[in-house]
Amino acid sequence: MPDGRVFEGSAVEVVAEMRALAFDREPSLEAYIRWSAEQARAHLGAELSTEGDSLETLAENFLASVGRAGLARATHI
Repeated sequence: MPDGRVFEGSAVEVVAEMRALAFDREPSLEAYIRWSAEQARAHLGAELSTEGDSLETLAENFLASVGRAGLARATHI
């Protein structure tokens, strides 16, 4: 993340950690992803993916688009 924060785990776990920074347990991960995409579009002009036929695919696509937009980077240790 731009602030140097590091998240670990599956795509769903990473998105859940990101959501926890902004909210408690609500909204759902799907709603959090949609909200984040709306915020990125409105404030940064970035288009983030909100597509996926399962929660895992949705989270993977979302995180990939976050990386492509330069808002975070993936590291594999």
